[in-house]
Formats: sequence, structure tokens, C-alpha cells
Amino acid sequence: MAILFLLFVLAGIILGTKYRVLVILPATALSALVLIAGGIASGKGLASLLLMAFLASGCLQIGYLCGAVVKIGRASCRERV
Repeated sequence: MAILFLLFVLAGIILGTKYRVLVILPATALSALVLIAGGIASGKGLASLLLMAFLASGCLQIGYLCGAVVKIGRASCRERV
């Protein structure tokens, strides 16, 4: 499960470096939908599904924030040179 959340952080970093903030809403909804569908297929309980969806959403948003900071840092370094 930790690897899955690490992948969500990496996906958020990629989204943060490439796109603006409006992309995070559909990405969060899609990730929650995929996790809930996979959890239902494997027979997990409702509380477990919701917890996985919230954690994945948080990981995606933290990754997006890190990616946006990297993007801003790169832009400011280019301006200095």
C-alpha cells in the first residue's frame, strides 16, 4: 500500500511541474474513483475504502505542491541568469 501512495506522490509531482492547479481536481476524483472501484472488487469495507481515497488524495496534493515549488524554483533560477 505504501508503494501505491508513493506513486500518487510522484504523479502529483509530475502534474505540479507540468500543469496549473485546475488539473488537481479531476486527477483527485479519478484516483479516488479508481481506488474505490478496486477496493470494491477486492471486497474491502467502506471505512477502508474511504481511508484509502482520502490518503491517496492527500498524497496527490502533497506531490502537486512539491512539483509546483520545483516549477517556481526553476523559473526563478532562469530569471537570475
